[in-house]
Amino acid sequence: MYRDCLIDKDVLYNARVKVYPNDILKYTVFNKLIFNPDKAELINKINKRDNYIKSDNPVTRDDSLKRSKDKIFDISFINGDLWQYFITLTLDKSKIDRYDKKEINKKLKTWLNNMVKRYDFNYIIIPEYHKDGAIHFHGLCSGNLKLTYVKIDKGRKVYNLDNWNLGFSTAIELDNNRTAVSAYITKYVTKDTTKILGNVYYAGGHTIKRDCKAVYQNIDYSEFKGQEIKIPNTGIKVKYSILGYLPFK
Repeated sequence: MYRDCLIDKDVLYNARVKVYPNDILKYTVFNKLIFNPDKAELINKINKRDNYIKSDNPVTRDDSLKRSKDKIFDISFINGDLWQYFITLTLDKSKIDRYDKKEINKKLKTWLNNMVKRYDFNYIIIPEYHKDGAIHFHGLCSGNLKLTYVKIDKGRKVYNLDNWNLGFSTAIELDNNRTAVSAYITKYVTKDTTKILGNVYYAGGHTIKRDCKAVYQNIDYSEFKGQEIKIPNTGIKVKYSILGYLPFK
């Protein structure tokens, strides 16, 4: 059905409020109209973020890194009741080239798809470099997993994840405070993360939720109190603020 084009001020907002469990609110407020939640077609297409997302400026990369961490936190936090284990997956050099990004990416995706189909696997996984440049993974997961008990560590049960056939693994049983681990897992995201396999994170499963509820509105930027980041060479600024407690470290 045909829809008339609209000017920016009719459909754009400068603020997004994410609504987390327990009525925690996270504000992102720009000094310009940025958000187009209805994906409306605009007459004057201004404020395109692509202009600075691709910049090589270190401050811009910091902002992009923050958005990646925020997305990982969102998926981890809103699925807090789903997660059962914190996992670490390493690669055995006798089974796979631990430095070959293309081969690792292909085999990881095949393994994840198989786990979802056969074991009702839900996951968010982040790649990380070893000091020697080899690749391994950390993540949160749940499912009908095959586990071998190893030991108790700091009051938590530690297992081997028998389903992982490409190397060594650990699966640490999470306690009831599963949402706190959402902040912990973002520490594995660094400036180098996007260079590892091209994906900052992998997330999937039949039960996993990817987005938390969000509302959009227009807020007076000059009056809003929050942590401010300036996007270089754009004139764009953004402030962040949280109402309620999130388990950031």
